[in-house]
Amino acid sequence: MNSTRRLILIAVASLFILGLGGSLAKANLTVGGTVPEPITVLSPNGGETWLIGSTHSVTWHTTNPSIVSITVEYSVDAGTTYLPMVADLPDTSSYSWIVPNQKTGTALIRATAKNISDVVVGTDVSDTVFGIGTQPSPTPTPAATPTPTVAPT
Repeated sequence: MNSTRRLILIAVASLFILGLGGSLAKANLTVGGTVPEPITVLSPNGGETWLIGSTHSVTWHTTNPSIVSITVEYSVDAGTTYLPMVADLPDTSSYSWIVPNQKTGTALIRATAKNISDVVVGTDVSDTVFGIGTQPSPTPTPAATPTPTVAPT
């Protein structure tokens, strides 16, 4: 990420003491690097297929110590709408989810983090869609054709 340059105007009280009146000092500040997101969905994060009725851990990582609760939702329509999975869960970094009977190839997980004042401090969504499906039926094996036997003459 490119550094962001910010012009910060600083009113310096000591300037009054130095006899410079109400002058403002100008300083350039360069902010570099990236700030980690307060919450990141780890799994499912795209490309997986989870079977209907199976149990999987939905996992996330938080970086903000003020986070006290997590709400997790899922979408079966690529994020157009979200359905509740669990609300106001303590930040345990995972939730054991029984995959619902909603077959789709466009599922997403959204995790929302709140602080002690119940203020949202971050939200993250799976990076790409994942599938919810059924186990494929086994392919039938064709019956073996008996080999004719030749009687001795």
